[in-house]
Amino acid sequence: MASYLVTGTSRGLGLAMVAHLANSSESDVGVIFAAARSQTPDLQSLVKKSSGRVVYIDMDTTNQVNVDNAVNAVEKRLGDQGLDYLINNAGVGGFAPGWTENLTDLNEEFNVNVSGTHIVTTLFLPLLRKGQAKKIMNIGSTMGSLALAEMFSIFPLPAYKVSKAALNALTIQWAQALSGEGFVVTSINPGTVKSAMGGGKVADLTLEQGATGILEAIVKGGPEKNGKFSMITVPGWENAAGLHRYDGSFMQW
Repeated sequence: MASYLVTGTSRGLGLAMVAHLANSSESDVGVIFAAARSQTPDLQSLVKKSSGRVVYIDMDTTNQVNVDNAVNAVEKRLGDQGLDYLINNAGVGGFAPGWTENLTDLNEEFNVNVSGTHIVTTLFLPLLRKGQAKKIMNIGSTMGSLALAEMFSIFPLPAYKVSKAALNALTIQWAQALSGEGFVVTSINPGTVKSAMGGGKVADLTLEQGATGILEAIVKGGPEKNGKFSMITVPGWENAAGLHRYDGSFMQW
């Protein structure tokens, strides 16, 4: 039974991933640590209905002391076992109507999307080293692709784009650092998902489709995915019209 820790689970994709895992066979998925800065009613309900499989972990990913406390809580629950899967999903993104010249949220978005991911990965690494799967997945975005920057230039999200490009670079650094230990560290692109942050009603995918695609990618991803940036696979959406093809292919950095 594998153990999972997902950050940013109070709503959206993070909550959907926890719900999907909680409905999975107990022979495949054991304990699921749902980390968030606060426990929303939806997350609280999910924890209560899970019969102990979903454990809420209070965590502000940007606060090292807080993450240290979260590590201690997870370690206490795992006992002598390690953590198998870490999904760095916590993130923020805001529109900048005045575009790059007037953006004011670069530090905030970089702090959450990049530095927070680094803090969590660093502090949970001892538990991940004890785990069997040794998988770390960062939630990336097409918006962070430098090669595709012109295509996505119509979207006024300069701070988000910069932070996601930096997250891709961070993914590569961790992949290189841990490859000799059998880790697989990847960045995954869920495309557009019907959530407050993922595109709303005009997005391509439901939360369940996005969550399923991410979880299948982290479980199935082998050494060939280490240090790579990939699109999720969604049956029936491999040749979709629009900006994204959900075919599991490698993305351009």
